[in-house]
This record gives sequence, structure tokens and C-alpha cells, in this order.
Amino acid sequence: MIEILAEMVRQSPYTKDGHAGSGMGLLLAQLSNVASRPGLRARSLPAMRQAWWRWTTDGPQAATPPVEELALIVRYANNHGWLKQLRRPDCNSLVRRLLDELNVELKSAKRSREVKWENAALNATWTLVDFLEKRVVEIAQGDAEEEAMPVSWKVQAEVKTMMRVFTETVVSSLDHPREYFSEPHETDSYLRPHEGWPDVFRQMASEISEILIGAANEYEELEVSQTPAAPKRKKLIRPMPKDAGQ
Repeated sequence: MIEILAEMVRQSPYTKDGHAGSGMGLLLAQLSNVASRPGLRARSLPAMRQAWWRWTTDGPQAATPPVEELALIVRYANNHGWLKQLRRPDCNSLVRRLLDELNVELKSAKRSREVKWENAALNATWTLVDFLEKRVVEIAQGDAEEEAMPVSWKVQAEVKTMMRVFTETVVSSLDHPREYFSEPHETDSYLRPHEGWPDVFRQMASEISEILIGAANEYEELEVSQTPAAPKRKKLIRPMPKDAGQ
């Protein structure tokens, strides 16, 4: 842990190459803010200096930070590239464990967040589906410019466009100014501060991809099961037992 914290001092722009000076105060103030949690105030700079000294000393007054606090600091440093030069296997192993701890914590609250979003997502979905149905009606009535396309292709193209435009619109809206933030120079949009967003976007892409690939596999199996010449016909609906209903 001490080596990881020392690497932060060496690689952060506040104290590049270990030249702390007045930059150390800026670094500690930033890390104190990063490690604060909802309902808990960030440490004052004197308190953070004292804590940092205890975390980085080997003497009898040495201490370790709470795991969650250390994990938040490590995630911030890792996202900013301050830990790229770490070479010791034990240090890299500790970094991975701390990041995994945060991921477990986030996953444990995932279902709770999903429940709170379900009604809002449902309402938004029906709004999109209503417009999709209007487009399908227009397609059914004929489109002189695309008559050569099978109707199913046209509907699929509409769904693809809906999903892409919706995603693009949501991502774009995150960067719009939010007037109600107390510090508009730092948090005037959901994307500021930028820390962590690259990983979040990649995780979102992976999760959405998993959902769509799962749907693709499911419908592929359905198509195979409905092909008479298929060598292995999958039974999606199990037959009822002979004594059913008796």
C-alpha cells in the first residue's frame, strides 16, 4: 500500500517526479474529496495530511485507511494513469483487489437502482414504441423509395435507428449544462468531472452488447428450431405429460 501511495505522489501532475512542495497540498485536497462518501464530509487538509503521514509511515503510529476509502483513491489514481508505472506484482495485485471490491459494491446496489428506474424506463420505452408503430404503419402502406426492401428489413432498420438515435441522444445530453449544480465551473454537466467515464462507457457497451447478443442467440435458436431440415431441432416448448389434466 505504501508503494502505491508513493507512486501517486511521483506520477500525479500536482507532484510530478516526487517534487511535492506546495503541490502536495493540492494532491491531498483532491484525494480527500475523491474519498469522501455520501453523507460524510471530506477530510480537512490538516486531517488529510495527518492521515496520509500515518498511511505512509512504517513506525508505530502507522495506520491503514478504510478499505472503501483506499479503493476510491486507487480508482481515481488508476483512471488518471498515475499507476501505469507500477511494476511490483504485489502492488498490482492489491490494485486489482481494491478495484474488484468497488465493483462488488456497485453490483450489490445494481438491482435496487434498476427497480427505481423501471417505471421511468417503461414510460420512455412506450413513447418510443408508439412512434415505432407509426413508422411501421407508414411502411405497411408502402414507401415508393424503398419498395424493393422486404417489410421485415424495413422494420428492423427502424428498430436499429431507434436504438442508435436513443443512445446517441442520451450520451449527448449528459454533457448539457445543469443549472442546479452548486459549482457550475466544475460540475456544469453530468460528464464533469470526466474521471471514470471512459470505463463506464465501456462497461455500458459491454452490458448492452451482452443483452443484444443474448437476444440474437435466442432468436437464432428459434429460427433453427423452425427449419424442417435442421439436423437438431430444439424443442422450445416441452410436451405435456400424458397424465396432465387427469
